[in-house]
Amino acid sequence: MRTFINAILLPVRVVLGVLVTMIGASLGVIGGLVDPKHRLGIYFGARWWAPSVLWVLGVKLKVFYRERVPMHTGQVYLCNHESLIDIPVAAYGAPHLLSFVGKEELKKVPFIGWAMHATDMIFIDRSNKEKAIQSIRLAGEKIRHGKAVILFPDGTRSRNGEVMPFKKGSFHLSIDNELDIIPMGIVGAFEVLPPDTLKVTPGRVALVFGHPIKKETYQGLSPEELSDLVRNTILELREEGRRLWLNA
Repeated sequence: MRTFINAILLPVRVVLGVLVTMIGASLGVIGGLVDPKHRLGIYFGARWWAPSVLWVLGVKLKVFYRERVPMHTGQVYLCNHESLIDIPVAAYGAPHLLSFVGKEELKKVPFIGWAMHATDMIFIDRSNKEKAIQSIRLAGEKIRHGKAVILFPDGTRSRNGEVMPFKKGSFHLSIDNELDIIPMGIVGAFEVLPPDTLKVTPGRVALVFGHPIKKETYQGLSPEELSDLVRNTILELREEGRRLWLNA
């Protein structure tokens, strides 16, 4: 019966999700233009669009250990990436207003690209190594000036729900700028909305914050070694989220 009801509601959820996203993106553009610091536009996205679109899609989100995140900014958030809904999950679940780092192609997406541009998000051109390095440097500058920036080190959404190998750009950013790292693990999002489809299956999603990985802790590690440390931490956070919420 539940499967039948979900099938009937699927087109409604998709249409409402698109509509909510269009409205949220428009508010983000307006907020980004009104507020030179772009916080208002990001606020609309994190506190209105994100919970609204999660509700429309039938996501039951549970956030664990948000209190582990320091109240001051200046850290970089690193999180695994398994679904489009990772963005509203992270935006709504984090205690800070997050600036996202996205691929250059998103600039061309109506509404979403406009909102990202208006709210001073960071774009990476992965086809051009020099420009990609410049974007990573820009992210470091923004963090040092007080922005809370999140990156998905796997670079793209997982195609099987598992955490993929991490790319090294995030870890060069952390080491070069001597940043504390806030590890985040998302689990359950892949089952709700897998990549390359609009088939939504309402369900539980967990967002689990880890203890900050202090710059003193990883001092002397190579980007590869730091990548392994962060990836193993995120794997543990996802298992904890699965135990505490998905399998509860």
